[in-house]
Amino acid sequence: MVKVVSINPGLDAVRLPLRFQDVFLSLVVLLVASGFIAAGWALVGALVLATKVLLFGKAIRWAMAWFLLCSLFVGCGSGLKPHANLTPQPDLEPGDARTVFIGDEITFGFVQAEQATHPLWINAGALPGTDETSGQTLARFQADVIDLHPDIAHILVGTFDVASHGWPTPCGTNSGNTATCLNLQAMIQMATAANIKVIYGTIPPFGPGPLATELEVAEPGASGNADLFDRNLSLVNGFQISPWSEGTLVDYQTALFADSNWVNGVWTDNGIDPNDAGYAAMLPLTEAAIASFHIHRHL
Repeated sequence: MVKVVSINPGLDAVRLPLRFQDVFLSLVVLLVASGFIAAGWALVGALVLATKVLLFGKAIRWAMAWFLLCSLFVGCGSGLKPHANLTPQPDLEPGDARTVFIGDEITFGFVQAEQATHPLWINAGALPGTDETSGQTLARFQADVIDLHPDIAHILVGTFDVASHGWPTPCGTNSGNTATCLNLQAMIQMATAANIKVIYGTIPPFGPGPLATELEVAEPGASGNADLFDRNLSLVNGFQISPWSEGTLVDYQTALFADSNWVNGVWTDNGIDPNDAGYAAMLPLTEAAIASFHIHRHL
C-alpha cells in the first residue's frame, strides 16, 4: 500500500505519494545542479530547494544527497566563477598576453599601428608632440601600468632624454626627468614587485630626418647621446647600477639601423619616429619577446 503524507498541516487537501515527492524533489535538485550553474540561477535553485524541503520534510535526505553530489562535482553555486559567457574559450597563443606599452610618442604610434591585430595590447604611450621624458613616464607608471594589472609591461623611453640640454653620458642625470637609467630601473622594479613581466627596448636610431635635425640643432650631440644610450643599454650590468635580470631587452635600434631602409627614409619620415613600415619591422622582435614568457590568457 502506498503511504500518503500531508504536504502541510494547513494544506491537507493536497497530498502526494512519498515516492513521487522524493523523485520530484530529486529531479528538481538535479536540474539545478546540472543546468543552472550561473550564480543567479543557483540562487533560484536554492530557493526552490528550500521550499521543497519545507513542504516535503520526509524527503530531505534525498535533497541533501543530491546537493552534496552537486557541490562535490558540479558547483551548485558554491565557488562558481561568474562568466558572462559560459562557453569554454580556447587558450590564446603565448604572444597574446595582456601587455601595457608605456613610453613617449614612439610607443603611442607603435601600438596604434598594430593594435587592430593585437587586441590585448594596451596603449599607454604619450601623445605625439608631448616630447615625454623618462621621468614623466615614471610619474604615471603606477596609474597607467601597475593599476591595470597586466601580464607584461613594455617600456620604451629615452629619445627625448638624450635630446635634452646637458644630458650627461652615459645614462642621464642623477635625478629628475632625464635620469634615464634610474627612471627606467625604477619602473622595472615597480613592475617586478607587482608580478608583472618587463620588456624594455633600445630607442630607434636618431636621424637622419627633419625632426632629428631640429633636435640636433637645439642640442648638439643628441645623436651621439642616443647611440651611446643604446650601446650601454645592451650591457648586462645595466650602466653599472645593478643587473636588470628582471627585464627582457629588445634591441630595436640595431634591427632598424642595420637595414638601409631607415637611413633612406623608408622606415621613418622624420628621423625619430618610425612610420608604419618601421613599426612593422619592429613587430617581430616585440612578439618574440612577449611570447618568450609563455603566458596564456583567455579573451
